Amino acid sequence: MTPLSSLTSRNLLIAVHDALATTLAVFASFYLRFEGDAFFDRLPLLLRILPYFIAFSVVVCYVFNLTTTKWRFIFVAGRAEYSSCGDRADPRALGAGLYFCRA
Repeated sequence: MTPLSSLTSRNLLIAVHDALATTLAVFASFYLRFEGDAFFDRLPLLLRILPYFIAFSVVVCYVFNLTTTKWRFIFVAGRAEYSSCGDRADPRALGAGLYFCRA
């Protein structure tokens, strides 16, 4: 776990982005699960529990260091080599076009 004093503004921006993406994902999942009137019937409950859920997701991201830059994502369409990753590429992703490189 990274000490709070060593977090940068970039880490804060990543955390805010993750919180907003989580909010959007929860709303989208509720909308897809409860279409029409059922969604609007459950919306007050969702709005009541959402702040706690988002706070929990921020804590999880902080505890597991998900707000720090550890991975680069490189998309190379139609190429079966490591691209600029060198020997740091994750071999599990070979052939998928998306390579995970240790930064």
